[in-house]
Amino acid sequence: MLYKLRWIIASLITLIAVTIFAFLIWFLWAARPADPDAKQPISYRLENGTSVDEIARRLEEEGIIKNAAAFNLFVTFRGLRSGLKAGTYELNPNETMNDIAQQLAEGRIA
Repeated sequence: MLYKLRWIIASLITLIAVTIFAFLIWFLWAARPADPDAKQPISYRLENGTSVDEIARRLEEEGIIKNAAAFNLFVTFRGLRSGLKAGTYELNPNETMNDIAQQLAEGRIA
């Protein structure tokens, strides 16, 4: 009985560790530039009152970021969710997700 319990606990710990590792790999991939070779910035208009979900979706659709879900998580954990400022931005797909989020949070408009 004790052997079986140890096996179950070891299996659960392994599963959790593999899941965390896979999440980190995915997130690190998603945080990288969408197009490292991009030369031209993309004009992006952020309207006042736009939700972070909508911002992330549009950034992904326009090829500025790799993954909307990762951007959503990133701005949430960085505490930027309510601080993204409206304006027209020149965002370059060769920038990291952190760089893009900082531009939107600081209001560095074109």
